[in-house]
Amino acid sequence: MSEIKEEYISQAKKEFGRQLAALRKELGLSQEEFASRAKVHHTYISAIETGKTNLTFDVIMRIAFTQNLRPKDLFSTIEVPEDFK
Repeated sequence: MSEIKEEYISQAKKEFGRQLAALRKELGLSQEEFASRAKVHHTYISAIETGKTNLTFDVIMRIAFTQNLRPKDLFSTIEVPEDFK
């Protein structure tokens, strides 16, 4: 099995952020409104959407549940790197 490279993790964080932003926009919410519902600061949502922060399991669940999203929907666009297929 291949080694997990930092670039894979970085790419996945960015894709997670893009997916979160897309879902937020589908809900018609600003970052501020979205953050308020999830009980996090709006700058944290911005950092997530741009792939600049690591999330905890608690934050992922809080975002999903307070936005009436399935947690798997937040990860649905992340692809397994070719090295691992």
